[in-house]
Amino acid sequence: MELLQATVATFTEASVVRTQPLAMRVIFTTPAGFRDQVDFLIDPQAQRIDFRSRSLFGLFDWGKNRSRMLEFKNRFEQKARL
Repeated sequence: MELLQATVATFTEASVVRTQPLAMRVIFTTPAGFRDQVDFLIDPQAQRIDFRSRSLFGLFDWGKNRSRMLEFKNRFEQKARL
């Protein structure tokens, strides 16, 4: 959870709206004001973090959620190596 929180903190557009021992909900707000919700769920037995990312406005986000989560993965892995 500490590594997940540290990675979320590297995104200035992120706001943590809920945390639980093995879960976190984050809202990302784009400069244009669009909001995307990401739910993270830690699975300690499988040693992985599952997530679901969705737009809170409209039906299409022009790939922003996907690109953000790929960047999130890269930042998480960089922090894990330190």
